[in-house]
Amino acid sequence: MTLWHLLAAVALIGPVFSSLQTAHSLNTGLGGYAASALSGVLLGFVFSAILWLTTKRVFLRFTTSSATMQTLMAVLIFSTDILWITMAVWSAECSCPALLHAI
Repeated sequence: MTLWHLLAAVALIGPVFSSLQTAHSLNTGLGGYAASALSGVLLGFVFSAILWLTTKRVFLRFTTSSATMQTLMAVLIFSTDILWITMAVWSAECSCPALLHAI
C-alpha cells in the first residue's frame, strides 16, 4: 500500500464521516443518518475515483523524467490531492444539510 492508496481511501472515507457528523449535529432520525451516509458514500466514490485516475495519469506521464522532476511532481500531486480531499469533505458538509432539509 502506498501513499496514493491511503489518499484515495481518505478521499472515500472523509465525506462519509463529514456527512454523518453533519446529520448528528442536525439531530436527524435514523432516515437522516441513512440518507447522509448514502450521499457521503456517493460523494466519496466520485472524489476518490477522480483523484485516483488523475494521479495515475499524471504519474504515467512523468515516469521517464529525471528523478528531480519525479520528486517535484510527487510533491505537487500530493499537495493537490490534499486540497482535493479537503474539497471532498467540505462538499459533503455543505450538501448534507440541504439534502436533509429537502427530505
